[in-house]
Order: sequence, then structure tokens, then C-alpha cells
Amino acid sequence: MPVGDARHLRAWERRTFMSLKQATISGLKWTSAASAGVAALNFLKTVVVARILSPGDFGRAAIAIALLDVLRVFSDAGVGAAIVQRASVTARQLTAIFWVTVAISMLLSGAFIAGIPMLDAFYRAPALSPLFIATATVLPLGAVGTIHVLLLQRRLAFGALALADVASALLNGVVAVWGALAGYGALAIVLGLVAGTGLRSVIVIAADWKEFLPLHRCRISDVRSFVGFGLFQMGDRLVRAFATRIDQILIGRFLGVTDLGYYSLAYNLAIQPIARAALILNRVTLPVFAKMQSEIPRLRRAFGQVLTLLSALVVPAMLFLVFFALPAIVTLYGPKWRPAAPLLQLLSLAAVFWTVDYPTTTLQVAMGQAGRSFMWSLIILGLTAAGVVAGAQISISGVAAGLLASWAVVFVLEYFFILRPLVGTEWRGYFWEALGAAAFNAAVAGAVALWAVRAIAAGNVTRLALGAAGFVFLYGVTLWFGRRGVAQELVAAVRRPRQAPA
Repeated sequence: MPVGDARHLRAWERRTFMSLKQATISGLKWTSAASAGVAALNFLKTVVVARILSPGDFGRAAIAIALLDVLRVFSDAGVGAAIVQRASVTARQLTAIFWVTVAISMLLSGAFIAGIPMLDAFYRAPALSPLFIATATVLPLGAVGTIHVLLLQRRLAFGALALADVASALLNGVVAVWGALAGYGALAIVLGLVAGTGLRSVIVIAADWKEFLPLHRCRISDVRSFVGFGLFQMGDRLVRAFATRIDQILIGRFLGVTDLGYYSLAYNLAIQPIARAALILNRVTLPVFAKMQSEIPRLRRAFGQVLTLLSALVVPAMLFLVFFALPAIVTLYGPKWRPAAPLLQLLSLAAVFWTVDYPTTTLQVAMGQAGRSFMWSLIILGLTAAGVVAGAQISISGVAAGLLASWAVVFVLEYFFILRPLVGTEWRGYFWEALGAAAFNAAVAGAVALWAVRAIAAGNVTRLALGAAGFVFLYGVTLWFGRRGVAQELVAAVRRPRQAPA
């Protein structure tokens, strides 16, 4: 290659990299702001509703939502991710996918309602049928907006997605609180979900209709090229849905809705930070990773940076909940929720190990490794089911402990089965950057803060407030002096002005 051509190629690569970097920064800011808003709204909703409803109400709602999450896997026949992953998609293909998605969601909704008698017989809990009927409506309401969400994500239009998420969470909270005050019990939580899902679809359609409106004609042949990737994706997502919900599905049957209510509240409080961070990662990194899939060194570096930043943000939040679980539960939700405190400690530790799985899943999808991802999901389901079933023989705390053990094993195996074969990640960097460094800094900060708070404060409210302030300060200090590069990157991500992709 002539020297001039090589110079132009390097310049083009630099411009492309900077464009992706700018788009990623812009997406991170939009999605981070939206995720923070959604997390705050969901948190406030749960605090208010938990003080009105009983643990049994939370348990009944958890059963309906857990089943919904499993059914959602089938809603787009698994081809949705291919819209983001593929280099080009035609209007006819999008139209076919849209109508297939809507049709499948309607069929699933009907099947869910038809299966209510069997579900009632399985769970043997009162007042579940109205919850199942209301939950079934979420599927078609969400399906009409699914393609538009994916297209906005593909174009890195994170502002519209941020608006949809925040508005949806706000309406969800308003309706749920109103329903709880009106005496609807567990149905209030489900009604909030229905209202929020409908509003989100309306907003994304309004934001994307100029770019895509489904045609009147639909040919199934236009979807065939997506089926291979889609079937693996659907199988992968189905297995993962069971892996993340099998605990709540089984608890509701074998330990009762009250125990499930305690578990569900602790699970949501522990998982919420990582779930919101995962949403940021998936929306921003999937299209970026997909563009790098043929450049393994760049992809490995990008993955390492994402994992390090995620760990620096999520791991301390989880360990804070481990140290201050009891004051957090009693202060936020009231004394009746005290039995959820030990569950929160165990599930927060489990979430620390689960952190790395979210970017790893995105990496596999971006590289078109649907088959490998599906097989790995089967392993995760087997390990999770074993831990949950073994723990359920003891108590509700045994389930949480079983989940912790399962996810710790997943964390270790993920390196050997996924990351090293795909991108050649070095093991010392993985185990230290993914977990060790952030966990060490947060553990030091948490232990010192807990010791100091116990020495000077007695009430739960005071301990929680002083503990949070002390923990944040101490973790910031240990992060700055122990991992200054990560701290500077976090500060730079906040201060850097938003730039549109070139």
C-alpha cells in the first residue's frame, strides 16, 4: 500500500473512532440522566407503595410480573436485536418484523389469560386472576413500540429514548400510588406498569414515525433471514429470563406470597442500580461494540473500559447495602419490612458478582455469537436453579444464599468460557478490574463508616444518613488515591460537553 494511502486510512480510522467515542459519550449522558431519573422515580414509588401495601400484596404482584418477564421474551420472535446488530435493514423487513411482533404479543396475551385457571391452581394464592388479566395487556402495549425503540437505539437517538423512559416511570409511579391509596392492593402495582408501558410506546412512535411507519403489506419471507439469529436470541433470552426469575416463581409456589413479598422488595432494591446501569450499557455499547466486532484489540480495550467503569459505580452501591441493610429497610419502608434486611445483604452480594454478566451479554450479541450466548445461558440457568432449589429446602434466606453461591460461580466461569475465547481478556485484569479493586475500596469505606456510625449514632434514620455521607466520602477518597485513572475518567464523563456523532 502506498504511504499516502496508508496515511489516509489511519486518518479515516481516527475520525471513525472519535465519532464512535463522541456518540458513546453523548449516549452515556442521555441514558445516564434518564436512568437516574427512572431509578429515582421507581425508588420513590416503591417507598410510598410499600408503606401502604402489605408484603403479601408485593408477593402477589411479583408473581404476575415474573411471569410477564418470561412471556416478553417471545414478543419479537427474537429478531429484535438483529435490527441493531445488522449493517442494513430494509423498510419491508422492518414492516414484517413489526407485524410479526404485534401478532405474537396478541397470541401470548390470549394464551396468558387462557392459562389463568392453571396458574391459580399452581400458586393457590387468593386474588391472582385480576393481576394476570391486567398483566396480559402489557404485552401488546409494549409490542407496538418495540421496533421504534430498536430503531432509535440503532441511530443512537438516546434523547428520545430518555424522554420515553422518564415519562413512563413517572406515570407508572403516579398510577401505582393512586391505586394503592384507592385500595386496589397488588393490582395497583400492575396498573402502574400497564400505564407506563402504554405511554412509552406512544412516545417512541411519535419520535420515530417520520423514519418508519409499517407498510400495509407484510411478507413472512422478509423475516426469514433474521430467523437463525433470532431463534438463538429468543432461546438465549428465554433461558436468561428463567434464570433471573426462577427464584420468585418458585418462592411464590413453595414458600408463600408473604415471603415472596420480602424477597421481592429486597431483590428490587439490590438489583435496581445494576439493572439501570445495564440499560445504559446495552443501549450505548451494543451499536458501538457491533461496529468494532471485526477489530478485536479495540473491542477488548473498549470492553475493559466499560467493565471498569461499571464496577466502579455498581459495586460500591451494592456493598453499601450490605453494611447498612437494616437501617435502610426500616427507614425507607417501615418496621414491617424488617425481615427483608438479611435478604437484602445476601442479594446485594450476589449482585456484585452478577455485574459483569450484563456487558458480557452485550458483547456476545454485538459479535453475532448468538449460539455461544444461548449455551452459556443454559449453564447459568442450571447453576441458578440448583442454588434456588437447594436454598428453598431451608428458608427464604436459603434461597438468597443459594443465589449468591450460583452467581459467584458464574462470575468465575464467565471468564474462561466467554471472555478469554472471544476477545482474549487477560485474567489478572479481569478479576481485579471487574470486581477486586472496586470491592476492596468499597469494603474499606463501608467497614470504617459502619464502625464510626455505630459509635456516634443510635437511631436507624441517623445511622443511614451519616453512613451514606461517610461511605460516599471514604469511597471517593480511596478511589482517588487508589485508582485515580478511573476516578478521572468518571469526572471527565460528567464534565465533558455533549457532542453529536459525526
